[in-house]
Amino acid sequence: MTPRARSDRAAGPNLPDSGARSDRGARSEPADREVRSGRADHSARRARASYASPSPSSYPSPPPSPSPSSARRAPSSSSRRRAAAPGPAPSREPAPSHDWAHDIIRAPGTPEAAWAAWAAPRGFPELDLTPLRSVLVVAAHPDDEVLALGGTLARLADSGARLRLVAVTDGEASHPDSTAPLARDLARVRRAEARRALEVLGAPDVEIVPLGLPDTAVARHELSLTERLLGLMSGFDACAAPWTGDAHPDHEAAGRAAAAACAATGVPVLHYPVWAWHWATPGDPRVPWRRAARVPLDAWTAARKRAALDCFASQVRPLGEHPADAAVLPPAELAHFQREYEIVLRHAPGTHEVPEDHEVPVVEPEVPVEGRGTAADGRELGPDEEQRTTEAPGGGV
Repeated sequence: MTPRARSDRAAGPNLPDSGARSDRGARSEPADREVRSGRADHSARRARASYASPSPSSYPSPPPSPSPSSARRAPSSSSRRRAAAPGPAPSREPAPSHDWAHDIIRAPGTPEAAWAAWAAPRGFPELDLTPLRSVLVVAAHPDDEVLALGGTLARLADSGARLRLVAVTDGEASHPDSTAPLARDLARVRRAEARRALEVLGAPDVEIVPLGLPDTAVARHELSLTERLLGLMSGFDACAAPWTGDAHPDHEAAGRAAAAACAATGVPVLHYPVWAWHWATPGDPRVPWRRAARVPLDAWTAARKRAALDCFASQVRPLGEHPADAAVLPPAELAHFQREYEIVLRHAPGTHEVPEDHEVPVVEPEVPVEGRGTAADGRELGPDEEQRTTEAPGGGV
């Protein structure tokens, strides 16, 4: 999947007007200007060092594969063989093996019917969006944010909140083996799709800061990404970023960079899962459910999100007739993102738990949470740990 979405409906008084074109040719100036004007005093290396990393023993072995819902298109063998350069900072301890992550992403996933039958999300605390007047959103690919948070972004835009989207890559590697004409222009196509999706969500004036890092290789640039985010998040109430345990290397690297920058600036971070809805199962101990919060979507907001998802034609429909042109997001995958709620994982800067004195406000539910006893301990891969040594499977998802 390649989630990409930004939702800023009405620009607040502090919202820059045009520094966010998602045109590759205009990419560097807006981002660099923001970095120069707002760079935090902390260095990225210090930020990474302050972000505590868990013990490798906290990563349980993957449970048996769930019943298949759909066979996701497998990445090319050449994509699997390519090796990524080591990350900028070595770990103090050996990182847990994530070789299995490639297999669980390629394997058939958990049917949406299984998630719909799970009662626990009805008891997750509701995320109170009222205090969030400005939110920085980090997206590894140009549809991650719409998939995971399209409804949340629409609600924030409707309230007049200031939204800034950091588009880490252009998602150009979503179809690495396709020979279809469209595949040669995917970066431009996907940027245009993302802009159209924002308009459908009711956020045409959203500020987009495109960074243009290479799709499938974000981990190689994790330190520079952290430095960029340090400057870009100054003055924001919260940061939303991919979950650092999502099993996609680009998602995890972007999430770690955001968490490190948040640790240095004191901005709370909300992690959002994307791939986890495919490979995890209800109550899965690999997911820190006890940090989960729920964002309900009314019928109008849910309808806007569904329409926005349909804007990503290059991902939800085949590029051509060859197997390499297959849709990255077939209907069974899209179903995970067409619910009447969205889930975030609350995470305070520099910690693996959310301390009571520094958590994003939530509205506590009146009903007890079902299934909380199966939750994991909430610890995630930290940015000081060894980087993944293989590239993202298939790219752009």
